Amino acid sequence: MTLPYFFCYSQNEASEGEEDVMKQYTKFLLMILVSTVIMYGLMYLNVFQLDHIFLSQTRLYMALIMGATMAIVMLLFMWSMYQNKRLNRLILLGSAVIFAGSLYLVRSQATQRSTAGSRGLQNRYQLEVVGLSHRPEIG
Repeated sequence: MTLPYFFCYSQNEASEGEEDVMKQYTKFLLMILVSTVIMYGLMYLNVFQLDHIFLSQTRLYMALIMGATMAIVMLLFMWSMYQNKRLNRLILLGSAVIFAGSLYLVRSQATQRSTAGSRGLQNRYQLEVVGLSHRPEIG
């Protein structure tokens, strides 16, 4: 966003104003990125044993869904703080695309190469329902 020359004492101040705006947006995007990474990590708090921790595409997609939603909500609440309307719309559009893409990937399981993982989860679920789990206090 360029400030009109009559609002500035010099051309230097206009470019400093632009730098401040870009710093503001950079800080916003960094905040969203860090929060998304933290949310991804927090999803592992429900793991019972350390050897159950592995890279999970589903958790990654869910973290992206939450990060995109958070970006939309936060930007809409702080709309007056971020003056560059074009950049605001780009952030909203990008967040909506990330949300929709992640939602598609988590719902369709399009990136799953085999059914072995889902079969394992299905068997575990059946064991817990029947009550044959190795942790009966959960059931």
